[in-house]
Amino acid sequence: MNVRVYTHRIDCDGICSAAILKRYIEKEHLEGKIDFINYDPIGELAQIFEEIGDLDGDSNVIIADFGYNNYVESLAEAAFKKLKSKGGNIVWLDHHKWEESGKQKLSNLAKIRLSRSNEFCGAELSYLEYMKDDKTSEALAKLGRDADLDMWKTNPPSATYALTLPVGNLITYYNYLGGKDRGKRRRLLLGLVDKLSSASLQQILNKDFKQPLWDKDLENDWKKYRELEVSKLEECLSTAETFKSGSYSCSIGFADEIISSTLAGISLLNKDKTQIAFVFYQDGRLSVRRDDSKPEIKCNDIAKLFNGGGHEYAAGGNLGMEIQTPEDISKAKELIKSRFSSQYK
Repeated sequence: MNVRVYTHRIDCDGICSAAILKRYIEKEHLEGKIDFINYDPIGELAQIFEEIGDLDGDSNVIIADFGYNNYVESLAEAAFKKLKSKGGNIVWLDHHKWEESGKQKLSNLAKIRLSRSNEFCGAELSYLEYMKDDKTSEALAKLGRDADLDMWKTNPPSATYALTLPVGNLITYYNYLGGKDRGKRRRLLLGLVDKLSSASLQQILNKDFKQPLWDKDLENDWKKYRELEVSKLEECLSTAETFKSGSYSCSIGFADEIISSTLAGISLLNKDKTQIAFVFYQDGRLSVRRDDSKPEIKCNDIAKLFNGGGHEYAAGGNLGMEIQTPEDISKAKELIKSRFSSQYK
C-alpha cells in the first residue's frame, strides 16, 4: 500500500499531523510520502490535486488539517473521481467549518472525518484515526491543539506550552526560506517533521521555557528567525492602516513572509485597538483575525469574500494578485476595504 499524506503547511497543527502520520507509516512499514498544502494561488493547488488524481490505484491519500471550500471544490472533486476510478482511497481529516453541500459532494469519493473547531484539531484527528494509544503521537496531537486553539493561554500552562512558540516560529521560517520553491520548502518542513516524529516523549513535553528545543540545529534556526522577526514586524506595524465600515473597526497590514499571520494579526489588533485585522503577503495570501472579545465576528465568513475559509476566530484567503510594488500595496488595501465594506456595513 502506498500512502500519500498532505497536511497544512503553515501552522503547528498541520506539521504535527504530518509527524503523527509519519509515525503511522513507519509503524505499519508502508511505502509513503509526506507533502504539504496551503491556500496558495490556484496554480500550486491545481498542481497538488492533479498529482493526487494521477496517483496509482494502490494509493491511499490522507489530507489533514485543510479546509474544503469553493476554492478547492472543483479541483478536489475532479482529482478524487480520477483516483477513485483506479481503485485509490482518500481520507480527509479536518476541523475547519465545512458547508454541508461540500461534505455531501465528497462523501461518495472520500472518507470524511470532521469535528467542530474546538472539539479535535487536525493533529488530534490524525492521532485518533491512525495512532491511538501511541504516547508520542498523543503528545504531538496535544502540541498541535495547544498551538492551533490557543490553549497555551490556559493557567496553569499546558504540558507542551514551551514548544508552541518555537515550533510555530520554525514553521514560519522554513516556509519563508523555501519561498516559491515548493521542493526546497518541502525539504525544510520535512526536516522539522522528522525531528518531531522521532522526538522522545520527554522532549515534546519539555517545560523548560529557557531551553525549549532539544535539537541544536533547530535552536540555531530559531535564533535566526527571532532576529528577523523584530525588524520585519516593526515595518508591518509602521505602514499599517485603519478603516471603519459600519460598526466595525479594522486594521490592514502588509507583512513580510517571515512574520506569521498570527503574530501580525494580534500585533495589529493590539496596536490599533481594532476589532478585525487583515494581514496580506507578497503572494496575495490574506489572513483575517478578530479581537478575542468579539465572538460575534466570524472570520471564516469574512474569508469567503476572498475565496478562503478557516476558523471563526482566524481564517485565510487570497487576494488573487501578487504584491510587487508600493502601488500594488495600495491596490490590495483598497480591494480589502471595498470587498469587506460591501458586505459588512
